[in-house]
Amino acid sequence: MSDLLALSVRTNQWASILTDVSVPSFAGLYSSQLEVARINEIRDAALAISQSSGASVHLSASLGLHSGLFGEFETTRLKLSAFAGAGDIHGYVAPSALSAYQNLFGEWRTRPDLPERFWRDPQMRRRMYEDADVDTGLVQAELSMALDVVVESGLTAGLRSKSGAIAIVSVGRVSMSIRSSDTRVDAYQALGTFEEELRDFITRKLAQKFGQKWFKQRVNGNLGGKATEIREAALRRGEGQTPLINYLDLGDLNAIILAGNNWSEVFESVFINREELNHDMQKLIASRRPTAHYRKLDGVRLVEAICVIERLTSQMNDDGAWLKALEDDE
Repeated sequence: MSDLLALSVRTNQWASILTDVSVPSFAGLYSSQLEVARINEIRDAALAISQSSGASVHLSASLGLHSGLFGEFETTRLKLSAFAGAGDIHGYVAPSALSAYQNLFGEWRTRPDLPERFWRDPQMRRRMYEDADVDTGLVQAELSMALDVVVESGLTAGLRSKSGAIAIVSVGRVSMSIRSSDTRVDAYQALGTFEEELRDFITRKLAQKFGQKWFKQRVNGNLGGKATEIREAALRRGEGQTPLINYLDLGDLNAIILAGNNWSEVFESVFINREELNHDMQKLIASRRPTAHYRKLDGVRLVEAICVIERLTSQMNDDGAWLKALEDDE
């Protein structure tokens, strides 16, 4: 599926679902009292997209979509469609998108410092999710059902085959497939691809601003020393030499972005909200850290990771365009 086709199918999917929501229920898909005008913008966009996308409707049907869900899973699909719609229309850090996200996950966010029992005890995870007011459908969903809801909602492009749902997640310049048949492995690979794309993005942004010697200038001594030690060990094993940033993990990349001058001079215009970015990165770090091999994926964390990847990838693709447009208007 080409990127353009995937975008068309995904957009039509959330739009067609939101079009069928009654006017009184539409605002209920968002957790806070948003301006009526902002909610109407999303609803009007959904109506316009649905009315102009007859070909996409047939394509969605041929991909096995629109099969319908039931009970709590239908409610979950509506909430995910609201998040996708708000993200596409207003941007993933706009109040409407943040409100839709909170309506799905409540106060929950995965963190690397969660107690070890959380990762091993499904009952404890369920209690913690419920205490944080996570959507009931997400809490109940097995991985295959969670992936079904992600595709059916239009949060990602995708299709349904005899072997189950396949979600197509855009990660920078790469499209990754997450399959019902191998969800854990595919999701972990998608996280790895995001990490590689983030490395490339950081390198490009800092090199543009500070030149080719940016690593020595803009990365603190502790991280620089860590990368140097890891590279030296790799060279002794006979591996080829690559740039030092390739020897740092996702937590280290987060630290580079958030470092005072790097944030204010380069990355603030891209990611906008420092605290929200750190929260999003911590959710991914919890699954990517080397000690996380035993941390089994569940429906909540699968959908959480996909939402975060969609949000951060969108911001990197936009690359501060909102600020450039604002400056052009002045």
